[in-house]
Amino acid sequence: MSSLTLAPSMRAMEGVGSSTFSGRAEDRVPESLQSLNDIRKTKIVCTLGPACDSAEGIRALLNAGASVFRFNFSHGTHASHSEALGRLRDEAAAMGVPVAVMQDLCGPKIRISYVAADGFQAYLGQRVRITTQRLLPNVACEVELATTYEQLLCDVKPGDVLLIDDGRVELRVVETVGDHLVAEVEREGAISRGKGLNMPGVALSTPSVTEKDWADLEWAVANKVEYVALSFVRQATDLLQVMQYLDQHDSSAKLIAKIERPEALANIHEIVRYADGLMVARGDLGLETNFAEVPLLQKKLIDLCRQHAKPVITATQMLDSMVQNPTPTRAEVSDVANAVLDGSDAIMLSNETAAGRYPTRAVEVLNQIATASETGTTPWGFSSAHHDRSDAAALTEAAARLAIRTAARRIVVYTRSGNTARLMARYRLPIPIVAVTASDVTCRQLAMSYGVNSLFVPEITELPQLLSKVNELAHDQDWGQNGDNLLVVSGLGSQDGHVDTLHIHTIH
Repeated sequence: MSSLTLAPSMRAMEGVGSSTFSGRAEDRVPESLQSLNDIRKTKIVCTLGPACDSAEGIRALLNAGASVFRFNFSHGTHASHSEALGRLRDEAAAMGVPVAVMQDLCGPKIRISYVAADGFQAYLGQRVRITTQRLLPNVACEVELATTYEQLLCDVKPGDVLLIDDGRVELRVVETVGDHLVAEVEREGAISRGKGLNMPGVALSTPSVTEKDWADLEWAVANKVEYVALSFVRQATDLLQVMQYLDQHDSSAKLIAKIERPEALANIHEIVRYADGLMVARGDLGLETNFAEVPLLQKKLIDLCRQHAKPVITATQMLDSMVQNPTPTRAEVSDVANAVLDGSDAIMLSNETAAGRYPTRAVEVLNQIATASETGTTPWGFSSAHHDRSDAAALTEAAARLAIRTAARRIVVYTRSGNTARLMARYRLPIPIVAVTASDVTCRQLAMSYGVNSLFVPEITELPQLLSKVNELAHDQDWGQNGDNLLVVSGLGSQDGHVDTLHIHTIH
């Protein structure tokens, strides 16, 4: 790993991941907390689709351990998504579990819109012509291919690489001639209409948010989703325009930046400052950058989010073989385990649940791997690289240390916005965090954060009232036995509601 040559986009991130974990005895997990190892803390994101969006399918996914549901707006209609959302919320309410909904915006989709013949075969060394004109499928034409990307002739230049169908076919641009460009085949294969087109290293002029995305955002606002994932992010201004729209429409949705472009890596510190979380979109990231660097980029992006106390999702092909098979490959098991060991807040299934043959089984497998992998982590060191210097950050660091040293069975956080719970989550402690909140929105949004289980309670205004409620919940929720410790974090002792209180509560 140390011999890996960093590409320019990756050098912009060299400062990320420099934090170290403490190995001091007082920061090691006490043996009395080993029984908490079977409580999974990494969250599971499922993509809804035809394979699982029935009431029965959703119920099975919830029982298997899903806590966030992704609505992929590259497919489906507003009507179909609304119907699925209604079923999801009905099932979640019936089971009494807080579930977060994440709308994944389509973004600019660049695809092959025309091929000279079905299953057009591109051969090594062959020269093909590509236009942006709208052509009818299977109609004889002077060019071999057409694309939906209207700016193609303006953005690419001779020497640029074009990847089709996730890189299965590779072309290199030779020249532009009139209304088309000429490219030479460097990796041969069949090309079909509708396949994706990537242009690694090309600065694309298309906006990040399309007209379709703006219409889909209206749906998100109207349906009060908890998260919106923005595709094609290149810089912070891409996020700010969507954040402004959400603010203007009084939406509480939090914005996830999908990291899939080299420009995003170059601007990552600015992006993470404004985003509410990141998604490591490894599929496009591996096409748009050197695929050999993706594992290290994954680690660095996860660590960066931990420093900023923002949730991070690791996505793409986690259990891809399970689209067709009931068991994963051993390589996939290792991949999922590494995403957990890296410190992901959440790991995501796409086709595995949306269109696969074994959607529930895929969640069960992900749950099993995550639970086993979490027992091998040593996450409770405390980095000086955190970017938040607030009193709340200092207090939650003290709470994390104290929870370990007192062998607390739970860390109970009384929170309104969820921020204190997210500050606690970044330590990736072996101890479950319980967020007690009077906000149903916060309750659902925290379904994305590592180790956090949220409970809705009527508003509490005084610390004694909170401690009494915590003791009641400890017995009702089976958090421990009489004499066990709970660490309670709140702001009920302050005048302005800021976090200022740590309390070691002994269950009685």
